[in-house]
Amino acid sequence: VDPEVQSGTYIPLQASAALLWGTHEGSTFELKYALDGRFYSDSQFSNANVMEHEFSIGGEMSRPTKRGNVYWRSHFLVTKSDEQAYDRDDGQAELIDDVNVSDRYSSTRFGPDAYYHRDVGRFGYGFRFNAYIDRYQETVEFLDLTHEQYLGGAHLSFRPLRNTLVRLSGDYYQRSYSDRVASDAGGVRFSDNDELEYTYKNLGLSLRQKVFGSFMVGLDYRYTLRDDTFEGYDDYQRHTGRGYLRFRNGRFSARAAYTYRTYNFPNALNFDDTPADSWPLQSTYGEFAADYKIGRRYAVRAEAILNLVDSTDPRGDYDRNQLSLSLIWRP
Repeated sequence: VDPEVQSGTYIPLQASAALLWGTHEGSTFELKYALDGRFYSDSQFSNANVMEHEFSIGGEMSRPTKRGNVYWRSHFLVTKSDEQAYDRDDGQAELIDDVNVSDRYSSTRFGPDAYYHRDVGRFGYGFRFNAYIDRYQETVEFLDLTHEQYLGGAHLSFRPLRNTLVRLSGDYYQRSYSDRVASDAGGVRFSDNDELEYTYKNLGLSLRQKVFGSFMVGLDYRYTLRDDTFEGYDDYQRHTGRGYLRFRNGRFSARAAYTYRTYNFPNALNFDDTPADSWPLQSTYGEFAADYKIGRRYAVRAEAILNLVDSTDPRGDYDRNQLSLSLIWRP
């Protein structure tokens, strides 16, 4: 594998519109549409274009009480995503046995999403839940990514000082595929293997500190354990650390974040090696964005993103850098 570095220019497009009604005691009923897309200016990279449409309907409430605030939101979402699969070696449409499978990443997702949080003095607690069905475009049966996913989680928070927040969270997540079989212990997907199913257990710890005015810093740590329920080939352990800051002063605002992840696959094999005891993977993600308001409705945004992935599998070893300049309009 000898990857060639590619560079291109794309136009990000984001837009949303919402209809709100029924406001009562801090609660709102909402019907919303959101668009998120990325379009490359060079036709050579047009198969890397991405488009997502999301419709949601539901309610939201934020209300103070004698002992603290209460917040909840609950929506039903429908998302349509258009993304093409392409051959990583030459950038052309992906073919399997002469069948064009470039639409296999396009999907429709639907399901409920809910979140609840309540403050009681310096303490707080809450939970979240979602359940989605993801229907992917049919191409070749063994490549079908259609699946169901469920997530349930809870959190506890504490404010030791007025401007300091500590939060502990945990959740359980399951993803089950209906037409995709799992790999056996040797990494082979035989047709009589069990259907693919992953379970995830997550634990997180967060610290958020308001330094002064509108300047805030935060630190997050998250531990994730993934279990491949068949023979464990795709098991992994992941450690994620993140630091971020946000600042606002008059017309100017800025944010920056740095995320570092390490993965360990105890049962996976290297791509072109003999079986290994582990398949290590590290990723670094940094972003910086600055906004400047030029009127009541307009702002200019400059953004830089750095994404570095270091892997023993050369297919997943890459660097990606992005610079962008945007005009934002808010009605």
